[in-house]
Amino acid sequence: MADPVVSPPEVAFTSPLEHSRRQLEALLEVSEAIAQQRDLPALFHDLAGRLHSVIEFDFLTLVLHDPVRNVMRLHILETRVPTEKAAGMETPIEGHPSGWVWETQQPLVIADVAEETRFPDFMPRLREHNVRSLAIFPLTTAQRRLGSMGFGRMVPHRVTDTEREFMQRVASQVAVAVDNALNFQNSQAYQTQLARERDRLQVLLDVNNVLVTSREVSELFRGIVGSLERVI
Repeated sequence: MADPVVSPPEVAFTSPLEHSRRQLEALLEVSEAIAQQRDLPALFHDLAGRLHSVIEFDFLTLVLHDPVRNVMRLHILETRVPTEKAAGMETPIEGHPSGWVWETQQPLVIADVAEETRFPDFMPRLREHNVRSLAIFPLTTAQRRLGSMGFGRMVPHRVTDTEREFMQRVASQVAVAVDNALNFQNSQAYQTQLARERDRLQVLLDVNNVLVTSREVSELFRGIVGSLERVI
């Protein structure tokens, strides 16, 4: 028999003014976490812990658009609930909630997955994992549309205007963090590529020098081997 799903503790009732103050504090903590973390999985794990104090959710998702394959890819699934859904899963843009959010640049809020009639090919997957409500927000910067960030629950939940505004503000900050992380990864990959090309050219130059200066076959062989060992 499967273990019962355990949701995070309910957010304690507070006055509107107190709740607003706690949300502002949480947004400040989100900014601090973003400044400290460049690793996206670690960032989402950190965010989940900080956000539970002001908003109820069972999991966070980061779904990014792959411009090369033109698909939506689940990059991060941060959850306390055991799941077989692995990061890296790809889905077409068409018919996928995150794809719709990425294309339209509009939030998607589903109060009860059991009653949702849109996305008929995808909703059954959510029901299989006992997901009952979902709020997905676009991750977009001034430079590009990245993907989406989702908040999900294992119970039906109608998101309030205050919750929606708070989630949107969190997503706006996370978009900057994701863009910076991707730019950093791309920069590292580019630097690695440049270093490899530099090493290759240096080896070609060294081999050429050996061919010009070496008169004995054994000397020529040792020189070429020594040059190649630096890049092999």
